Amino acid sequence: MSPTSRPRKRASIVDVAELAGVSRQTVTRAMHDMPGISEATKARVLDAAQTLRYRPSRFGRGLVKPGVPTLGLVVVDLTNPYFSQLASSVIEFAAMRGWAVLVAQLAHTGTGTLSELANQVDAVVGYLEVSDDEIESIFGDLPVVTLDRQPEKRAGIDIDFEPGVRQALDHLIAQGRRSIVMLDSSHTPEHSARALVYERLYRERGFEPTVLRVATTVEPQLEDGSAAIPVIRALRPDLDAIIGFNDIVAIGAMKRLQSEGTRVPDDCAVMGIDGLPFGVIVTPELTTLHLDMREMAAHAMELVVGISDASLPLAGPEVERFVSHSLIVRGSA
Repeated sequence: MSPTSRPRKRASIVDVAELAGVSRQTVTRAMHDMPGISEATKARVLDAAQTLRYRPSRFGRGLVKPGVPTLGLVVVDLTNPYFSQLASSVIEFAAMRGWAVLVAQLAHTGTGTLSELANQVDAVVGYLEVSDDEIESIFGDLPVVTLDRQPEKRAGIDIDFEPGVRQALDHLIAQGRRSIVMLDSSHTPEHSARALVYERLYRERGFEPTVLRVATTVEPQLEDGSAAIPVIRALRPDLDAIIGFNDIVAIGAMKRLQSEGTRVPDDCAVMGIDGLPFGVIVTPELTTLHLDMREMAAHAMELVVGISDASLPLAGPEVERFVSHSLIVRGSA
């Protein structure tokens, strides 16, 4: 193993004591805010702990006093079926490894809850909607695995959209579709990663892409897909295919098309992204790009356990994983 890939040593209470110039027992009392510790000593201890990014290890304590390690799972909103399916898969694979799971959803608590979560768990997995620097500040050397992003200083499972979007466009173009519009959602001024891939691949095939953003501040809903149809009609009167940001947006668009008398897929094909189970209960059943949540959960727990027992580093190529979509053809396209 090369020096750059060697697992990073977690700062211990002994490291904090040595840097602060006080005894281990004094550090122990100070970290628990017990009486009898002078303000000067406490200040030295806290400064040393901050320098070393020290956080008392629940996982380490479990090696001495047996207990169940706890994983913090961060999702945006459990009312979105994507996140509830993800949570179910993570809980399944965590149980296989002997871990309990504590779920936090940012839609109701905001990012301020992350600091509280960090003090209650042994590792964190999820959609962390804060900067890389904030992740470092909040979680210190706690094992962290981010989802749908690839931070420089942490482990991550990123989604490679190219294979799925390539399959989607090739499938639609083979059907004779020539005016394929992407309904997008992004919390930044830029298009989402999936929309950027659509634009590039559609241009490579000789067509001019159209991206319409349907939601910016919240997770996209059925209503967003529905409301987008009149706008798309104005932009592309020759519309003959829609790719939704996710299955929810796609179904909202399909319902609006059908209510206006447009035949799906004869007049306009509709395709979603995520491959959620409810896609089979609409008529016609939704063609979609399926993401294997169980694969993502398996990767997440592999990384969590490896980082926790120091067989894997906190960051670097060894703790990068990628997942991608696969096309499931049904009635809507």
